[in-house]
Amino acid sequence: MTIRVLLAAPSGFFSAALSAWLSKLGPDVLVTCCERSSGVTTQGFDLTLLDVDGTSEESALSTIPEFHSALERGSLVIMGSSTDEQFAHSVRAAGASAYLCKSASESQALELLGGFLNQLNATHANDPAVGNKRPIARHPYGLTRREMEILELACGGLTNLEIAKRCGITEGVVKLHLHHAYRKLGVQGRSEAGVGLLDWLLPHMSHEAHRKGDMLFKKGDPGAALYYVQKGRIRLNEIDVEMADGDLFGEIGIFAPGHARTCSARCETETQLFRLSADDARRLCFENPQFAYYVIGLVAGRLVEERLQSRKT
Repeated sequence: MTIRVLLAAPSGFFSAALSAWLSKLGPDVLVTCCERSSGVTTQGFDLTLLDVDGTSEESALSTIPEFHSALERGSLVIMGSSTDEQFAHSVRAAGASAYLCKSASESQALELLGGFLNQLNATHANDPAVGNKRPIARHPYGLTRREMEILELACGGLTNLEIAKRCGITEGVVKLHLHHAYRKLGVQGRSEAGVGLLDWLLPHMSHEAHRKGDMLFKKGDPGAALYYVQKGRIRLNEIDVEMADGDLFGEIGIFAPGHARTCSARCETETQLFRLSADDARRLCFENPQFAYYVIGLVAGRLVEERLQSRKT
């Protein structure tokens, strides 16, 4: 069964990124994009995503009943940049199934949207003419929705006590969820996982294990990824710098002109790494200014190290 999704949003980076995310929900998900103002019809779509940025809150809320009444089936999700909880509540009260803030991470967006499509699958599962379908969306690393929520709050710098108050649970329950999340991510705790910006990156990264002596990349190679050291030591030979637990490296080959490695990286020990592809790294820089500033600082610092090392030689 093909599941049809209508994305009514201005063309640009956000709509392109969201379309790419939606494609990860499964091969049966067909996304149709259109401009919000081009006489949109929601007929025949299982999920409609409507971007209301560029209109007043009053105008956005008045539009929702019209779209909702035109739905033949499925759900209507409103998207916008507002982080006001009262506006999100008003959106739902006006007839929308949910509100998706455009600052949400990929995992948050897919959890919300995948949930609606899973409900659709469950409905069709009771129809013998359609048959059973597998669930659409799952969290990376098998994280539950609650574990992901708490991990995202930890990424924002909240303490366990602050997270507990925000979620209406005890501090002990927060610790338990974080323990389970770290175990699934293959890390030991806050110090090893690097709670904060790097924790926010982890759900977007893949895990790699390397033996002592392995070459991750050589000088001149294309910059295909950046790496986070979970455990072990990596030597950047040409600048005589060693990466250890909690270090992020490989950014110059992605963001510098030419996109080529400026030095080689060799495993000094058995090493556990998290890998972020170049495409994902560039996309996340657009989504999270904090990450962009962090990468700029890394690039600047590494270039200074390379210049000092070249002067020595």
